[in-house]
Amino acid sequence: MIWFSLKKLEKRLAKRELSEHHAFRYLVFYLVIFISVGALPEIAPYPGWNWDISRYVITLVIALSATYTAFRINEKGDNRDFLKRYISIAFVTGIWVFMGVLLLRLIYKIIMFVIPLDLYKAINPVIGTNLFLWISFVAGVLVFYMLLLRSFKHIQKLIMHRKNELKNM
Repeated sequence: MIWFSLKKLEKRLAKRELSEHHAFRYLVFYLVIFISVGALPEIAPYPGWNWDISRYVITLVIALSATYTAFRINEKGDNRDFLKRYISIAFVTGIWVFMGVLLLRLIYKIIMFVIPLDLYKAINPVIGTNLFLWISFVAGVLVFYMLLLRSFKHIQKLIMHRKNELKNM
């Protein structure tokens, strides 16, 4: 892996010298850096830091294991265009999961606004905003990667089906 020499990386990319394995490694390191930066605390007193640490660890484990699984699924199939597939599927899946989590959080806010104050005071310490945000975020990450893996499996089935059709002709 080339870490700091952008010119060297550009030359290798132009010559098509980087394999799917190299691209996968770059993606893994990108995910680690991206998820780590997202988990950095604000420069202020931060009472919910323990929520962020657990969310960071769970997100990192889910993201890396699902990305590795997607790579293996792609590798066992036609072993082509992993990054193109990953980024394309992740974009569309991300939009749907984002809208779903947003809707879920909106429903939660409406429920917490509509219920009587006494019930709100009883529920809020048990199912506080931090816990609900944590659960909805982790559930969103989990659903996102489950859908991503399902799409990779579906693509491989379609490719195998097409290959079988070509053999039978």
